[in-house]
Amino acid sequence: MDMNVPMCIQTAGMQLAQKERSTEFCSELGNPEQVSSCVFAITMINAQEKNDITLCDTLGEVYIHQCRLNVTKNDALTKKDPKICETIAVSTEESSSDSTRDECMLNAIMASDASTKDSCNMIKNEQIIDMCVTMIASRPQTN
Repeated sequence: MDMNVPMCIQTAGMQLAQKERSTEFCSELGNPEQVSSCVFAITMINAQEKNDITLCDTLGEVYIHQCRLNVTKNDALTKKDPKICETIAVSTEESSSDSTRDECMLNAIMASDASTKDSCNMIKNEQIIDMCVTMIASRPQTN
């Protein structure tokens, strides 16, 4: 039965943190990894809801990039604006930033009913461009 106590504390702590949208409850969790994970989850929720990427700056190195990336993707999708995705390549040094940016653009383009095949030209990866053009061409035509 003793093994269930830490799990119960972790679950309750995460639920309270999510309900209150506060990282305060995270500090009550047992180990540092759980605390960091909890703080990341709550910070990301708050950053996305407020569309405030600067909230990610409070996170440690392990989570800051992922938080900034998710907030940017969410913003682009919500606003249906693929240009917002261009900041992904600028804000990261990862080798996968181009493909991440292109995938973000594809999602934002597809979210907008006003997108045309020409909208796909802002994507750099040829395979993703082809996918974009195919997806737009397969949309039901509205009059």
